[in-house]
Amino acid sequence: MSKRLLGEILINEGVVSKEKLDMALSRQEKTGKRLGQLLLEMNLINSVDMANALEKEGFNRINLLETEPDWELFQQIEEKFMRDHKIVPYRLENNILYVVISDPYNYQAIDFMRDHFSVLKTEAFVGAEEEIIKTLDKIYTASYFASDEVILEDEDDDGEDDIDAILVENSPIVRNVNEILERAIIENSSDIHFEPQYNEPTRVRYRIDGELIRKTTIQRKLYRQVVSRLKIMAGLDISKKREPQDGRIMFKHLSRTVDMRVSTMPTVNGEKVVIRIFQGNSIIKIDKLEFSDHNLEIVKKRIAKKQGIILATGPTGSGKTTTLYSIMSELNMPNVNVITVEDPVEIKMPGINQTQKTKQVGFSQALSTFLRQDPDILMVGEIRDRDTADIAVSASLTGHLLLSTIHTNDAIGVVTRFIDMGIEPYLIADAVELIISQRLLRRICPKCKEEDPEGLAKAKIAFPESFENVDKIYKGKGCQYCNNLGYKGRIPVHEVIAPDEEIRYLIAQNKVDEIKKLEKDETILKDSLDKVISGKTTFEEVIGKIN
Repeated sequence: MSKRLLGEILINEGVVSKEKLDMALSRQEKTGKRLGQLLLEMNLINSVDMANALEKEGFNRINLLETEPDWELFQQIEEKFMRDHKIVPYRLENNILYVVISDPYNYQAIDFMRDHFSVLKTEAFVGAEEEIIKTLDKIYTASYFASDEVILEDEDDDGEDDIDAILVENSPIVRNVNEILERAIIENSSDIHFEPQYNEPTRVRYRIDGELIRKTTIQRKLYRQVVSRLKIMAGLDISKKREPQDGRIMFKHLSRTVDMRVSTMPTVNGEKVVIRIFQGNSIIKIDKLEFSDHNLEIVKKRIAKKQGIILATGPTGSGKTTTLYSIMSELNMPNVNVITVEDPVEIKMPGINQTQKTKQVGFSQALSTFLRQDPDILMVGEIRDRDTADIAVSASLTGHLLLSTIHTNDAIGVVTRFIDMGIEPYLIADAVELIISQRLLRRICPKCKEEDPEGLAKAKIAFPESFENVDKIYKGKGCQYCNNLGYKGRIPVHEVIAPDEEIRYLIAQNKVDEIKKLEKDETILKDSLDKVISGKTTFEEVIGKIN
């Protein structure tokens, strides 16, 4: 791979900065590894960035999540070989085997496929590593959900736990619990809900793209042992069934470890268990966060400041932490000291000093310690009390840039929240540099996208000015690719406030209502409607979640 060409492409596309590329090139001289491999290992790019860059380099690109390979070809090659080399067969036509591979310079694997299938030659397409892995996962783990109900051998619900059933690795209980967790990871779920029902099997639902989707059921007589198995994995007390407990599972999936937080709660039907999954996804570049051009310009200008508070606000699961990671990635340079305290650390970032919040050391205590560590940039997971807010404001006014999240309904609500915590308005006016309020909307499935004339008619009635000159909007019809939902993935929508002198004056005077009347900034609703017009989400989705 031409390191100069690849590096130039990544810089030109805004995927990596010259400083970070130089860091990777310096490490390459010491290790001898390929530049692309190092960039991936250092989390400076993700596998999709790599595949897109290789496409710019001249290779044909295929996204396996948006097109169907010939599944029969997979039966002729070992799963282990495909996983080891991140390669899959795609088509066999006219004695030519077309394959998709993450590294098109892996000639050994490509030649092996040619010889194994006894074809004249092999043509290689580039695919992102994560797309290839998800395709393999789809084939080799989907059989578990072929039937709606988990079929296991009955147990006496009033008896003691069968220790072997919940401890022995190849027992049905252990195996099926692992498969439920693995499937949730594969489907990019954020949560798993185990919900005991009255006189019915226990329901298992995944939260995917913000929506709870029923996946399978577990027989009532077996559910107690499933809960016990989950408690053992999470380090909880299996004898305590009538009080809430919280724990943590570090679950091995393929080559990575996935952090899962477990919460149990007694109900009249049994113990309900919810597992929050921290997938540890790759860092999204700030240019890829779907900011409008207007908002992106403001964000980039304000995060370049050397001091002040930058806040991301919105409900739980709205992508606030993802936004902060993107900003930190943009600011992470060899000449700055970045320190974080998080709950939990979701993505490990090279060059950044990351710490985990504990029961003994909260956000405010950690922040006080960090100020003695000569920081340039601080990130605290959440500002939720007076002590943390006080230290955050003090740090920002003494030459530090501080990033954090806070829970409010809208951007300007941050000011009210700080005042309610007891922070003086004039200090807020001086400290706050940028507020990003955001939500997540479901993205239209690209495989079944179609025009939505009925939605357009409703939009023209509800928002005549916004849709006056719009001829078409879209919706998803529903297909196998999106589980017949019509949506696949999510898209953020934003409202950005960057206080100018007028807004700072009104904040100092505690005149929050006057700021709302200024209408200087694009609202989340406007950003959402713009994304309907551009065909990224549906009008129905906006009406249901924003308006």
